[in-house]
Amino acid sequence: MNLLEGFLEGGKLYLRGLALTLDLEKVWKGGELPSRVLGGIRPENILLGQGEAVGEVYLVEDLGADKIVRLRVGETLLRVRVPKEAEFSIGEKVPYLLAYEKFLFFDPTTERRLG
Repeated sequence: MNLLEGFLEGGKLYLRGLALTLDLEKVWKGGELPSRVLGGIRPENILLGQGEAVGEVYLVEDLGADKIVRLRVGETLLRVRVPKEAEFSIGEKVPYLLAYEKFLFFDPTTERRLG
């Protein structure tokens, strides 16, 4: 799970480390959220080769059945699951897309899932 610190302001969710702002209505349907949250997204819910955001391949880990690509976005390293046939080179710039509807939210103090 990729966990990203975030905060809410004016109906928007700001995720630190990604310079990413999300419209809260698109990612949260569970009522009131605290002002600080951890946003979580699983490695299989980040799509490489799609989207407008770009990260740099930091590491490629071959797991046999699939691979985990560590993608550097600013100072953040995201784990991304890709098929075993996918080929990426260290240092390669790759577009990525977060499946926003798959975001999970956690309390930053207790780390318990919200919603």
